Amino acid sequence: MRKTAGTGEDWTAGYVVDVPYTAGYHRELSPSLQQYVLLQQGITPPHEPDGGFDYFEMGIGRGFSLNVHALTHPLGRFWGNDFNPEHVNFAQSLAAAGGATIRLFEDSFEDLLKRDLPDFDYISLHGVWSWISHGNRRAVVEFLRRKLKVGGVAMVSYNALPGLASAMPLRHLMSNHERHSRGSGAPLDGRISEALGFAQTLRDGGAHYFRINANVSGLLTSLESQNPQYLAHEYFNRDWAPMYFSEVAACLTEAGLAFAGSVSPFGCLPELALTPEMNSFVKGIESMEFREDVRDFMLNTKFRRDLFVRGARRLSVEEPLRRAGAMRFALIDPPKSPGGTITVGMREIALQKEIYEPLIAVLGGREGGLSVAELQSHDVTGKLPPGVLNQALSVLLGMDCVAIHSGDAGSLENVKSLNRYLADRAVEGSPVAHLVSASAGTAIRADRFEQLFLREAGRGADAEQAAIAVSKILKSRGETIELDGWPLVEEADLLSELRDRAGFFYRERLPLFRKLAVGL
Repeated sequence: MRKTAGTGEDWTAGYVVDVPYTAGYHRELSPSLQQYVLLQQGITPPHEPDGGFDYFEMGIGRGFSLNVHALTHPLGRFWGNDFNPEHVNFAQSLAAAGGATIRLFEDSFEDLLKRDLPDFDYISLHGVWSWISHGNRRAVVEFLRRKLKVGGVAMVSYNALPGLASAMPLRHLMSNHERHSRGSGAPLDGRISEALGFAQTLRDGGAHYFRINANVSGLLTSLESQNPQYLAHEYFNRDWAPMYFSEVAACLTEAGLAFAGSVSPFGCLPELALTPEMNSFVKGIESMEFREDVRDFMLNTKFRRDLFVRGARRLSVEEPLRRAGAMRFALIDPPKSPGGTITVGMREIALQKEIYEPLIAVLGGREGGLSVAELQSHDVTGKLPPGVLNQALSVLLGMDCVAIHSGDAGSLENVKSLNRYLADRAVEGSPVAHLVSASAGTAIRADRFEQLFLREAGRGADAEQAAIAVSKILKSRGETIELDGWPLVEEADLLSELRDRAGFFYRERLPLFRKLAVGL
């Protein structure tokens, strides 16, 4: 009998299986990043940088993140599950290509409870909590209760309120339209397109809901350009349950877990998002659960990525900096300007050029990055007070300009093997828009054309030769490129565009890829 995703006869439990989920990379699942966030919160992480650990990802999707972390954290032991066999099969193909040792199960969350498994230091679930039934959430909580070690950390991401409150009726409208059109025989992506069109007709016809919710009208417009795979899994499952933080925290209390911090961008520096007056107001709220809810009202939070710990042990004031000393920061996406301002929550934050310019230069000058201890002892960055250096690194981390990693970075040859596999698949249009950095211990954004250019560069081609080679690939497949919404039908125009793209890649991206050991 087919395993079920939950209770009842329908093995899907209302979850979309007509199309596979997107194969993206989610850095919040990284044990290194979670370890760093816990240290910033003054909490003992589940493992030391040079120690082993056990990690489980619940609902792996297509398993790319799990494969990246297994390859780049060789001291860890990695497990994962997904009830969709297509997802598990894809994850297994990545593991075979890269040589990652991962134990994968084609299990629902209820089936998972029946397995004889070890206890885990890390249990993570991204893109799961808000999109499954109440019964499946109960199974997740029970798994956390049974299998997370004392001192272990759970990462749970979810759609949040109040930020998504106004969008809930739109999602209901579109989902209902899709459900009632299933008898048409149209494929899911066609039904989704029709549902979007139906909502647009209501909006353009003057429906009052859209008039008084201008942000929802903008959301609907943005959905038109989204990947149908993403839309299917985000908005068209049977279950879609945004929650307040306090509701999620109450559920996880039943598993013996307490909130430890956020692994969202700038989660290490939550005070940056609010004005000084708001920070003072929030600090006056005694209840942690209510305090987080109030912060979400101030920021109109739509999505949270939270860490919960079982039996958190607090560190002394000096310990976090000492323990973080061996963790390495690598520059993965240099900011266009070391100065200027960034938007964090409700505030515009000025980046002091005298701090960020030398820090970025030092980070960019070392392949594989530098440890916190090395930055503290460096002739340039060592002049910064430890608190200032720590905050600047956390800001760059929040901007996704740097990656953090602890322990051994793993086998370069295994990483290259997976990257070759992905680049070869890019010929036919790979679903993975990333490659793996062996030295930074993370995935680096690399679209299809960047993967193809890197593939040619690995064969010794220069930019011109790479552009010609990629043009031949597209021609053999009857494909072209759209520019400003128009397909380039003339071969000369297509080659000209590819020359521009290849030139940019060879000038800007290839040196960065080589510095980060993103090779084939």
